[in-house]
Amino acid sequence: MIALLLAACTDEPSPAQPSPAPEPTATPSPPPPPPLGVSEVVARLEPLQGRWNSRDDPRAQVLILKSLWMEGYDGVEQSRSVLEWADGCRADGGKPSPTGAYLNHLSEAPRCMQLGVVTAETLELVELPAGHHLHYVRASGGM
Repeated sequence: MIALLLAACTDEPSPAQPSPAPEPTATPSPPPPPPLGVSEVVARLEPLQGRWNSRDDPRAQVLILKSLWMEGYDGVEQSRSVLEWADGCRADGGKPSPTGAYLNHLSEAPRCMQLGVVTAETLELVELPAGHHLHYVRASGGM
């Protein structure tokens, strides 16, 4: 018993305890951007306004008026939908994507298109999720 008491009273340091590993600090993701107001949407859609002919089939046309998308063939309207400018496809739950801007078609058959090249004479889109590349050139007349 005395040996136990003496052992407890020695000046030897106790073995070092390993320090706990620091917890990784999570980097908070930035908050989503506020929804665009009507004037911002109109400003972003401005370069798309007008008539466009498909480069692959000139008989296929698109007319964009404000936020209205109208598709036609041989001058006859085939479908129309309202456009929504977004940073992600609604089909993907609207998750923001760092790869560009998107046009969501708000209609009975929703569609999503990633915006590619837009110039005064060229409009290029990728229809998702299929990945079809759509190439248009500015037109006069039509639908």
